[in-house]
Amino acid sequence: MSRADAAMIMRCTEGHPYGSGIHLMRFAHRAGVILVALAVSALSQPADAAQGRFTFRYTADGHTRKGALDNPVDGKCIDVTGSVGGSGRADTGKNRTRTVATVYLSIDCEDDGVLLLPGETHPIPFKTVRFG
Repeated sequence: MSRADAAMIMRCTEGHPYGSGIHLMRFAHRAGVILVALAVSALSQPADAAQGRFTFRYTADGHTRKGALDNPVDGKCIDVTGSVGGSGRADTGKNRTRTVATVYLSIDCEDDGVLLLPGETHPIPFKTVRFG
C-alpha cells in the first residue's frame, strides 16, 4: 500500500469508533481470517454426519475385537460388523457422537430399536445402527 493510500484511509476513518485506518484494517483482516477458518471447518465436516465416534465390540475369527464408526452418516442404516469386515452381531455399543443413535437386532433397522443418547452405552448384542 502506498503512503497516499494509507493517508486517504486515515482521512476517511477519522472519528470512526474503531480508531485510525490502521486499526480498522487490522480489525477487517482479523474478521476475514476468522470467517475463512469457519468456512473451512464447515466444509471439512459433512452437514449430515453425526459428529463423533460410535464404538463397539465384535467377534472375528474367534477373537473379540473393537470397532468404531467415525462421524457416521445421519439417517443411514449401518451394518456395524459389516462396516469393519466382520459378520454376526456387535455388543457394547458406546455412543460418543453428538446425536441420538438407535441400535437394532435386524439387518435392515426395521425392528424395535433401542435409543442411545450421546454418552450412553448399550451392552446387549445388536446388528445395525442409525443416527439422527
